[in-house]
Amino acid sequence: MNKKIKKNLSLITLSFLLLFTSCKTTQVPADKFYKTVLVEHYRNKDYEYVIKELDSHKIGESKEEAGLWYLYGLCKFYTNKTDDALESFGKVLTYFPENYEVLNNIGVCLFMKKDYLNAMEFFHMSFYYNTNYKIAIDNYNTAYYNYSAKNNKSMPLKGLNENPVEYNSMGWFYYYLGDMPNAIYYFKKSIKEDPDYQFSYISLGYLYDEQKNYKTALQYLEKAKKIDANNPDLLNNLGVLYYHLNKKSSAKQSFLEAIELNNYFPEPYNNLGFVYLDENKLDDAADFFTKSLELNVQNNHLRAESYAGLAFICSMKNDSAQAKRYKNFAIKSDYKINEISYLCDVLQWDKKFIDLWKSL
Repeated sequence: MNKKIKKNLSLITLSFLLLFTSCKTTQVPADKFYKTVLVEHYRNKDYEYVIKELDSHKIGESKEEAGLWYLYGLCKFYTNKTDDALESFGKVLTYFPENYEVLNNIGVCLFMKKDYLNAMEFFHMSFYYNTNYKIAIDNYNTAYYNYSAKNNKSMPLKGLNENPVEYNSMGWFYYYLGDMPNAIYYFKKSIKEDPDYQFSYISLGYLYDEQKNYKTALQYLEKAKKIDANNPDLLNNLGVLYYHLNKKSSAKQSFLEAIELNNYFPEPYNNLGFVYLDENKLDDAADFFTKSLELNVQNNHLRAESYAGLAFICSMKNDSAQAKRYKNFAIKSDYKINEISYLCDVLQWDKKFIDLWKSL
């Protein structure tokens, strides 16, 4: 069912350039020169050309030209002018103080200057403003390792603010580091700080669900629902837990509630397909798997599972040829679906579905 340490640092290069492409210039039209020529030269690694043109342009001190400073900083970094790059990213940060990519890049510059402590602080802030941003975790890990090696001691992570959002962020930080005791500690600390902060209950539910401690996970997600039931992701994940605890009626109800809140949400359609498979309502199951595929525009993992569901239906209808075709579609969408460990640990399929998959 579907729920929604590196040796080198990662410098973000392209996505913030979306801002750059909208910058206004005074000398030549942005859409004819800076948006095309400079970006093309940057992508061709002709950094000196870009630097020369931007020096000639004389970038202004304004939010509208922050994207040009960002590009300038990238080119300076790649030409080993770290101090200039740091200054350029700093100018961007003035106008976008919470942009996690800019914060990450400042951290990379500080790391190159062997200022590991301050680099760690910027990587931490980068993650704080986007807890899905795993690059910041990897970079923090590398800076932490270098700081510890240099000073022969460890450096405990300190919070930016004493509030539930920060504690929840730190919980995810430790989760990505693989430190589950500290992850749980900070999620619970967040709840203690604010018992109505829903996302910490959801975080704990996710963590315990991943460990297949479904009963404990369910307790936290049910508490989260009491705080705010208008959350389709939460309702979908509740449905998955009910399903694993063999509470199929409650699972179906949660998936339907998720769809009622967001009828473009493909995950609960896919999951309802498995509920109807269990009930041997094959046509209903096929409708839900097909609907999930129609709505799913980018999630290849989910697409693979929906194709697998259709393969199960064809197999149960004794259409082995079509079942194999759907199985091939699933594997092409996501090769991991052919790995038993993935089926057990990530998709958490029942044994009957794993055995059927292996037989196709």
